[in-house]
Amino acid sequence: MGSCESTAKNSEEKKSGENIEQLNMSRLSSEEEVIKKIAIGAGIVLLGWGLCKLINNGGSNNKKMMKAPGRNDSYIYRDEFESNPSEYFRRLRD
Repeated sequence: MGSCESTAKNSEEKKSGENIEQLNMSRLSSEEEVIKKIAIGAGIVLLGWGLCKLINNGGSNNKKMMKAPGRNDSYIYRDEFESNPSEYFRRLRD
């Protein structure tokens, strides 16, 4: 192989290496864009959830809850139970 052929081969290898590097950089930038879009989407969802919580808590349904006596995984309003506990237990037996 002559010196011209060797120089041409080295030049092609450099171009090939540069192309691979450019592809890697473009792949990284596209991955970063996807990550940014996911982060923005998650932020929007969290913001919406927070606004819903604010709106719902501002309503008239701010009663305290308690675990329902005699039931598993059930909750009732505390003020309704305390106003007439015997009625609660009577309905529980029916």
